[in-house]
Amino acid sequence: MALMDPSPEPREEFTGDARPDTPDAPAAAPQSCSLRKELVALALLSLVAVAIALVLRLYVAQAYEIRGRSMLPTYHDGDKVLLLKLAPSLLPIARDDIVIFTHPGHPDRDLVKRVVGVAGDRIHIDARGDLYVNGVRTESFNLASRQGRTRSRNWLVPEDSFFVLGDNRANSQDSRDFGSIPVELLRGKVLFRWWPLGSHADDPPGE
Repeated sequence: MALMDPSPEPREEFTGDARPDTPDAPAAAPQSCSLRKELVALALLSLVAVAIALVLRLYVAQAYEIRGRSMLPTYHDGDKVLLLKLAPSLLPIARDDIVIFTHPGHPDRDLVKRVVGVAGDRIHIDARGDLYVNGVRTESFNLASRQGRTRSRNWLVPEDSFFVLGDNRANSQDSRDFGSIPVELLRGKVLFRWWPLGSHADDPPGE
């Protein structure tokens, strides 16, 4: 009797999508995508910072440089101060405040002076240089260099206005020359001097 060959073993077939039995390769880290996100975030933060700085400068605070000698000895020519800029309704002005305002006769000029009278105050300066506010003598100053403008005078500060003098009384153009200042001309209130550092106490006389 003839012997039959055993049936051949079935062959293993591979489909086209078969993969070798090897460990999966690690996915590439999305470094470029992460870098782009960081750059976009940095750009947005920069824009926000610039916008905040512009808003602060336009509506809240601004640096100013003092020009002239009318505020000696408090401020010297070239001193730099920080100005608080707010609407008059949010920035009440009181006596002894130092303010910056637009010159009433020269819209292109700003002046820095000290407030000595507010709305309703009666201001009197006599020929000797004595200053009275509402009948109370507050100070005296030398008017020798006012070139004859030393006559006794009186002012009534109107509503929504203030009366200003330079600290260097004898060499200042102020409310004695152009009257009270309406709040519409107010640029802001000086907060402090930020340059130079320290005080002028050790400066030579006349500086």
